[in-house]
Amino acid sequence: MQGELTEAEGTCKPGERADLTGCSPATKDPGHEDAGKQEKPAAWPDPPGGHHGEPARVEIPDDKAIEDAVAGRTQEAPNKMAPHGFPIVTLGGKQYLVKTGPSDIRANTRSRLAKNEALASAFAQEAGVDTYNAEVRQVNGKEASVSEWIQGSKSIADIENPESGGSLAVAKKALASIPKKSIERQTLFDYAIGATDTHNGNYLVKGNRLIGIDKEMTFSSPGDRSGTGVFFSPPHFLGLIAETSGQYGFPGDKFEFSKSEV
Repeated sequence: MQGELTEAEGTCKPGERADLTGCSPATKDPGHEDAGKQEKPAAWPDPPGGHHGEPARVEIPDDKAIEDAVAGRTQEAPNKMAPHGFPIVTLGGKQYLVKTGPSDIRANTRSRLAKNEALASAFAQEAGVDTYNAEVRQVNGKEASVSEWIQGSKSIADIENPESGGSLAVAKKALASIPKKSIERQTLFDYAIGATDTHNGNYLVKGNRLIGIDKEMTFSSPGDRSGTGVFFSPPHFLGLIAETSGQYGFPGDKFEFSKSEV
C-alpha cells in the first residue's frame, strides 16, 4: 500500500497531494502551526465600536494629566462640578468625571469604591453591557475613579422629574424605545456584580441606549462590602416598565428573562 501511495505522488499535479484514492486537492499538514486554528466565519462580522458592538469606549488620560486638570494647571475649559462636588475636567476635547475626596458611604473608602467601579466597568465591557469606561487614577496621592462624562445623555431620574421638565409619561416613553435585550442585560449584570445603588439617577438614556453608571456599590455581600446589608437591589426603572406593560415585577417579584436574548 505504501508503494501505491508513492506511485501516486509521482503523478499528482501541482496543488494536489497523493492519498490512498489517488490525488486530492492539497491541504495544510495537520502538524502545520496554523492547524486547528479557528477561522472567523463570515457570520461574525467585526462589530462597530466596542468589543461586543457597544460604542467604543473613551480612553482615560494618565494620572498626571488628570491631576493637573483637577488642580487647574491645564485647562481647556473651566472645571464643572457634578453632584457630590466631584469635578468634571476637559482634556483633549473630552470630559471626565473625577471622584475624589473622602467617601460618605459607610464601610467604604474612596479607594475601595474606585476599584469597585473600575472592575465593574471592565466586566461590563467583556459582557457586552453598556456602561461608561472607568479606571483608577492617582490624584493628589490618593486613588480616585475617573470615568468618561457621557454628553448628550440624560438620567431616567431627570427624565421623570417635573422640575427638570420631565414626567413619568416621558420616562416611560423613553424606556419603551430601548431594546428589551439592553434592559435585561443591565439588570442581570447588576445582579451578577451585586449592585445596590440602582436608583434612576444611575441609568442614562441616549437615543435608544440604556447606559449604567456609578457602579461603586458593587461586589456586595449582606452586611459587608456594600455597607447596606443588601446584596442586590433591582433597578428602579423596572417599576416604570411594569406599570406600562406588566413585563417585569417590581419590587421583589421573580424576574423571568429569556436566555436566548441575554
